[in-house]
Amino acid sequence: MPGFVQLLLFVLGCLVFHQLSSCKVMKNDFCRALAANDRQTLQKVVDDFLVEVKSENDQQQRFQRIESWISDHDCVRSVEASPDLIDTDPPIKQFIVTPHGDAKPITIGISLAQDRWRFHRK
Repeated sequence: MPGFVQLLLFVLGCLVFHQLSSCKVMKNDFCRALAANDRQTLQKVVDDFLVEVKSENDQQQRFQRIESWISDHDCVRSVEASPDLIDTDPPIKQFIVTPHGDAKPITIGISLAQDRWRFHRK
């Protein structure tokens, strides 16, 4: 029985380590994609995060959570959500991201479809 407990603790430790390291990788992917203006990788990272945001009921809370998530990245100096939605079908919410350094601000658009929010690749 003691061997089973040790094995269980080891497996739990591995799961926690994997979860923490995958979050760091995702943050690194976001920053690398932002620096390289790699819209395809940026889309994957943002879309993966947006699946988590869907649990929020209030749209404004979702926007605040997205803004906080973006600003939590080490490569981001500031982020500002546009005050209005772009009138398209589906509507688009834009976040203006200013990276650290001399890089120009980058706009991240989120397409607000009823069934799923997605990164809007221009």
